Amino acid sequence: MKQILQHMGTGVLAVHELPAPVVLPGCLLVVNASSLISPGTERATTATAEKSLIGKAKARPDLVRQVVQSAVSEGIGPTISKVRDRLDQLKPLGYSSAGVVLEVGSGCFGFNPGDRVACAGGGYAVHAEVVVVPKNLCARVPDSVDLNQAAFATLGAIASHGVRQACVTFGETVGVLGLGLVGQLCTQILKAAGCRVLGIDLQADRCDLALSLGADAACGPTDAVSTARSLMRETGLDAVLVTATTSGNEPVALAAELLRDRGRVVVVGAIGMGLEREPFYSKEIDLRMSRSYGPGRYDPAYEEGGQDYPIGYVRWTEQRNMAAFLELIRSGKVDVDRLTTHRYAIEQAVDAYDLIKAGREALGVLIEYANHPLDRRVEIPRSGSPRPASALGVSFVGAGNFAQTYLIPHAKANKRVSLSCVVTRSGGNAKKLAEKHGFSACSTDVAEVTDNRTNAVFVATRHNTHASITSQALLAGKHVFVEKPLSLNLKDLLAVEEAYATGSTLLQVGFNRRFAPLTTWAVDELAKRDGPTCLVYRINAGLIPSDHWIHDEEGGGRILGEVCHFVDFAQHVLGGHFQRVFAQNLRGGDPSLERENLQIQLQCENGSAATIVYLANGDPAMEKERIEIFKGGLSLVIEDFKRGWSFLNGRRTKASAKPGKGHQQEVEAFLDAVSLGGVAPIPFEEIVHTTRTTFAIEASMNKGLPIDPARLRD
Repeated sequence: MKQILQHMGTGVLAVHELPAPVVLPGCLLVVNASSLISPGTERATTATAEKSLIGKAKARPDLVRQVVQSAVSEGIGPTISKVRDRLDQLKPLGYSSAGVVLEVGSGCFGFNPGDRVACAGGGYAVHAEVVVVPKNLCARVPDSVDLNQAAFATLGAIASHGVRQACVTFGETVGVLGLGLVGQLCTQILKAAGCRVLGIDLQADRCDLALSLGADAACGPTDAVSTARSLMRETGLDAVLVTATTSGNEPVALAAELLRDRGRVVVVGAIGMGLEREPFYSKEIDLRMSRSYGPGRYDPAYEEGGQDYPIGYVRWTEQRNMAAFLELIRSGKVDVDRLTTHRYAIEQAVDAYDLIKAGREALGVLIEYANHPLDRRVEIPRSGSPRPASALGVSFVGAGNFAQTYLIPHAKANKRVSLSCVVTRSGGNAKKLAEKHGFSACSTDVAEVTDNRTNAVFVATRHNTHASITSQALLAGKHVFVEKPLSLNLKDLLAVEEAYATGSTLLQVGFNRRFAPLTTWAVDELAKRDGPTCLVYRINAGLIPSDHWIHDEEGGGRILGEVCHFVDFAQHVLGGHFQRVFAQNLRGGDPSLERENLQIQLQCENGSAATIVYLANGDPAMEKERIEIFKGGLSLVIEDFKRGWSFLNGRRTKASAKPGKGHQQEVEAFLDAVSLGGVAPIPFEEIVHTTRTTFAIEASMNKGLPIDPARLRD
């Protein structure tokens, strides 16, 4: 399929051939008929990307502050790498489209294939032939409204929410300051609500257009005060909607001058907010902000999770604003056809942006789509010397920052490996990654890595998908390397066990710490001593924001998502399975953090024991991980897998092992085992036991009792 993308570093815009997306739970797969360019927003977005690095910094000081904070906490090197990665991305453009539903994801009750829908949302309702959009960002299009008109629904929802924020009532007189696309829509909505409207704009032709669409008066800023007085008989306007786009504060200052005593200003556009106190104080003006499409915007639970707000408490959500606007089009109270100034086929989309950037007169600029190819695999021309035909075909499902930093480079460096296909949700991201790392193809469909071109699959997606993708790949006869955790629940773990039992392929979970050089050193030292082993593992994990995905159903929480690492390390070092697991958390502080501060006791069947102390309430200046191990008169210490010491017979000896957490070694061990026919680097029963033990930790915390992982039941 075709989609327009912009490179964030260079600013170059281009129409790309990408794999079509697949439908996701809670979403609709929509074949677009048209999409609308928002001139103000998208002009600003594309202009920022075209700036130099210094120009970008001046335009986005908020991002500069984030970079500085990252440099302080993570160091200059990692921060520079992070910035480079961010600038080397392809950004999808657009957030307002309309088309026909092709497929309906699970949980999308009330929608059916064939429905005509208007779609909203940056990253969702993009300028592409096929899009995947969460259900709450879609609204049905009335039969008499064509899809070119429906493509205005998102901009209409923005205008509608601005009008609602003004709390206008029948008979009031309202100013609309800025008669661009959103301003013209606000004008028509206000007239439909029974208001008198004064339109204000620097361009005379936009004033004329507003008058032809129903405005009672329209003028330039210099005549605005006198015109308002004539409309209101000296009392001033009841409200002003500022829909202009400028870095200056002139619009909001003019709005204050136009208003009556206790009037209302609603800021809809992106303007400067340097306010003078006196006019706002003397009139006691009510200043309000209008946030995008309405209630639900920027709420992941609403937009992505599909949780609607009860109509009795929130009358006008994003989706209801879109539906109401479409009804205004149907009834003839809003005319968007006269706002449509240009139309381009997707193949000429770059010309549309050239028009916008040149500042030439344009309001409603539509991109239209004639074809809707659903090929979910795109081949990438390979440069350099090809790998031999006998090379191990390795594919990746999911390729975020972790995979690109710790997995892909090590797989790519292996001479026996040929990178076959990379699969991500975003076709643009998949193509960029394929070109960057040398994959022969990219896709949005997991099924593409189960064909005969792939021998081994790396799974590095969000946690809640690990088990299902792993099972699918195992059943297809593929070797699998899956990042931790393997599963978030016992049911999915059992499904993985069944899939594994059907073939002879290898399964490895990304428990990298057992492969670290210092771990190998510790295990070798312990093997020289007799008796049980005692291990104490302290993790200064640090806080993760409450809205981070690790805490929701995608991540499963920090116990399942992170503590499994330390459980596996303990099992590997102690050399046996755990038969008694007891966990307790700190109490009396912030309830939301209680499950992030815990102590875990693990009793091994061979008499050894481990204590894991996992804390989020410490200071980040302290090292993250410290391990102490005791056996037969020997004491070992490992700090952050950077350095280690042994203590024996009163002597302290520094470990000769290299620093590192074992990421390179675990990938090499897996690929060697697959390509050379060796045994699994981690025995399957140990993988299962670590996963069950992690479940037992949660069960112990919930019940306040010791748990035997082997007896754990749903």
